[in-house]
Amino acid sequence: MSNNPSPNSSEISQMVYVVQVLEEQKKNISEQLLMTENQLSGINISKRTMEELQSAENNHEIVIPIGTNAFARAKIIEPDKIIIPISRDMFIEKNLEESIKQMEQRLEANNKLHAKLVENYNDINGKIQEIKSKFNQR
Repeated sequence: MSNNPSPNSSEISQMVYVVQVLEEQKKNISEQLLMTENQLSGINISKRTMEELQSAENNHEIVIPIGTNAFARAKIIEPDKIIIPISRDMFIEKNLEESIKQMEQRLEANNKLHAKLVENYNDINGKIQEIKSKFNQR
């Protein structure tokens, strides 16, 4: 049995509130992690596709998605030119090599963000466990 006095209702309410806030933060970070993982997946796919285009020639035939489970045959006219986003709704044409480098930079930035989110998630989870442990000791 612990020497700590029993928590009063105010302390209990405060602990419950803090845990609820931390749980909400944990949920938000979990959602951000999922979005970041989806972005990483998309960037990886783009980068791999661009790398495969390095060996493509003009008029190389490909299949492109045109909607949910719908595809069309197409020919690549300029495999060394890629149109990539520079902001949410602005795009720019770059050569293939520059585009691959940009994807690598985005991968690096997103990997750093993902690692930071995992660290924050683990920190919050640790705080929650610490509070619950303190509460259970009383």
